[in-house]
Amino acid sequence: MKKIISKNIFYLTIFLSICIAIFLTACPSSNNSNNGGGNSGGSLQSISITPSNSIMHLGTQQQYTATGIYSNGSTKNITTSVSWASSATNIATISNSSGSQGVVAAISSGKGFITATFNGISASTNLTVSTGVLQLISITPTNPIAHLGITQQFIATGVYSDGVQDLTITVTWASSKPNIAAIGNVISSAGLATPVNSGSTTITATFSNQSVSTNLTVSSGTLQSISVTSTNSLIHLGTQQQMIVTVLRPMLKYPTARFKKGPL
Repeated sequence: MKKIISKNIFYLTIFLSICIAIFLTACPSSNNSNNGGGNSGGSLQSISITPSNSIMHLGTQQQYTATGIYSNGSTKNITTSVSWASSATNIATISNSSGSQGVVAAISSGKGFITATFNGISASTNLTVSTGVLQLISITPTNPIAHLGITQQFIATGVYSDGVQDLTITVTWASSKPNIAAIGNVISSAGLATPVNSGSTTITATFSNQSVSTNLTVSSGTLQSISVTSTNSLIHLGTQQQMIVTVLRPMLKYPTARFKKGPL
């Protein structure tokens, strides 16, 4: 037990050191101009919106993303920095509220366009709200294995009579055993399962009288290593940068045959 605790403390120390290094690298210097440039000295040239020319369905919500393209060739996610607007709020509205920036809600069928503006630069994309009928919902990943202390993101996709749409922030999520893993329903954490105890639970997504489920197994596997993505990144003034930390653990602590005999 002492060896396991010492090993976890060792990896935690490495993780904290990496986070501090990233923070120091990301902080803009005080002599940069306030034109959207950061440590790179780049200035915002244009904005790209995704998805482009999207088709949504009545009663659904969809996350839009704004990407800033800078003079030095770099790009940044500026979804939470831009000001969003809908040309037809009777058809679809878009949020500027904290925690839901860029989220569109489809109200009635028709067409309009979505605009993102930052530092005097704007971009727009068309939006169509369809009356297509929902045929089924699928969840990914299916039957995943998660680990204590590490969240698991689920994605819900709706198959309609005229196409498909991401329904992750639209469906209602539920866990059959919240004491094993809880799952979020607010926009910022929709479909995000948080393991609580080792064991198994059923994750369900429901929308418009359609439901689909998958199994989630929570393992107590031991932490082996940590990796960080978006290292040595450039951050521009007025924007935010998401850092991703991946924790690697073994799938099973013991051979499969022994695991089947009972809980670890």
